[in-house]
Amino acid sequence: MNNTEPAWPQDGRDTLPYVLKSTTPIQESSSPSPSLGVYDLPPNLGKGDVLTFPSGGPGGVGGGGGEEVKYKVKRVRFLYKYSVGTRKLKVTKKILEVTELGRDKVERLLERNVGKEGEE
Repeated sequence: MNNTEPAWPQDGRDTLPYVLKSTTPIQESSSPSPSLGVYDLPPNLGKGDVLTFPSGGPGGVGGGGGEEVKYKVKRVRFLYKYSVGTRKLKVTKKILEVTELGRDKVERLLERNVGKEGEE
């Protein structure tokens, strides 16, 4: 590594907000991944991290009644744009695909059970 290039890209990716998208299956096929909103979150979020929102959850989704809504990060995606003038890629959008924590537990249980049935 040469000393003239920074160790981490200085393209402003740490200041971009995350777009939260739900990976929970929905009945209507017209909207495959509903957006839960745009949030300023720590730049170092990764797969498996748990996000906690106050009652109602992001975008008013989730349980009411004063309890917190928790989401588990399933995937982190970055969208890039190529700049012809500088010949570099720049991050233009950050997307977190999340599942409600209770739903995540059900999915893991189903994966284990289906895996056992397939082995028989």
